[in-house]
Amino acid sequence: MVSKSSLLFNLILIYVILLVYASLMPFDFSLNVYLSRDISSFWNHWPLKPENRFSGSDVISNLVLYFPLSWLISVKLRLKNNNFFISALFALTACSCLSLCIEILQIFSIKRTASGGDWLINSFSAFCGGISGGCCGKKIWGSFTGFLNGKNHNTPLITAGLLFVLLTAADSLSPFMPTIMIKDVWQSFQNSHFNLFQGFMLHSFYWWILRSLTWFFLTLICIHIFKKKRSFFSVGFFVFLFLLFLEISKFFIISRFFNTANIVTGFAGIAAGLLSGKKVLSFKNNTKLNLCIIFLILYILKNQLYPFNFTIDTEIVKKKIPGLINWIPLYDYAMGSTLEHARLFFQNISLQAALVYLIIIRYRIFSASFSGIATAGLFSAFFGIFLESFQFFLPSRIPSPTDLYCFASGGALGAWLRYKTLN
Repeated sequence: MVSKSSLLFNLILIYVILLVYASLMPFDFSLNVYLSRDISSFWNHWPLKPENRFSGSDVISNLVLYFPLSWLISVKLRLKNNNFFISALFALTACSCLSLCIEILQIFSIKRTASGGDWLINSFSAFCGGISGGCCGKKIWGSFTGFLNGKNHNTPLITAGLLFVLLTAADSLSPFMPTIMIKDVWQSFQNSHFNLFQGFMLHSFYWWILRSLTWFFLTLICIHIFKKKRSFFSVGFFVFLFLLFLEISKFFIISRFFNTANIVTGFAGIAAGLLSGKKVLSFKNNTKLNLCIIFLILYILKNQLYPFNFTIDTEIVKKKIPGLINWIPLYDYAMGSTLEHARLFFQNISLQAALVYLIIIRYRIFSASFSGIATAGLFSAFFGIFLESFQFFLPSRIPSPTDLYCFASGGALGAWLRYKTLN
């Protein structure tokens, strides 16, 4: 049974640890600093100095970074019957102080840059999170834990559906570099592929097959979830609107462009899902779980091994061997510090958590104990090692020890969540 308070505390603690760890990586502190110069530089950043250049991606990262933590803290206080104002104010103060302490410590880091602008944006992010959590977080959190504790057999499928909606959106729009400048939108329009043949030539046939399978799987999940409330046609229509929304949104993403082939292959997957939906609904629960597990594995393989252009070159393999510093937990993602690294972090952990969660439901492996959770983590770690080893032979991929840590953490998380939700 999920405890509202204990789960919240654990999430807050984990988030703070990851936040501090990622912000101060690689802990290369030095006392040989010029405080007067560094303090002056601390305030010499956008938006404190509007004339200075800034990265839109960094701004968005900072706007997102403290929102979840502030939201969780505010909800935690609301569950203890504190009023809205106290909960929001405490969440803002706690997150703002944490951000300021991290920025000050970064003054003594060789590879990090302290920024008063980052602190200001982080505080605004915390303000929004605190207000949101204090206003409606208690109700949302109650519904979420009630959903996890419920005996509804659709719970795993609904969870999988929500996960794939998020991952599909993140995969379509990453690296997330939004813009509303007319010249950027026009450039994106000019780079778009409205010619169907040219659009298909951008990727290999198996890439399009996997993309179509993604929308096929998402349609089947939605059909199963809404089978008693919506007709197949209405479910397919809303999934297609989601597909269309993601593709049109690319006009406002600097790093992406519209491609008609994406819509065609997505539509093909949706149509296949609608045509086979009735048959799939008649399957037994174990068969449905097997299909979910198989698709998750295929999706993970696509993420880790695409474009599948394997080649053997010993010189390239030697260059790809990670250095000792790369084995520091989460080093590669923490030093990257972009929304793309945040997406990969979430993606690798959540997919492994979902895979282990479904495997436990289907096959009843990994005992409900610390050793069982640890075994699930090891299982996912070895799965990660298996996949990462192939990346040595993919010219466009670089194996990362950080992925192994994410795989292991995701596997352990999936086992922990499953046994936390048992009634």
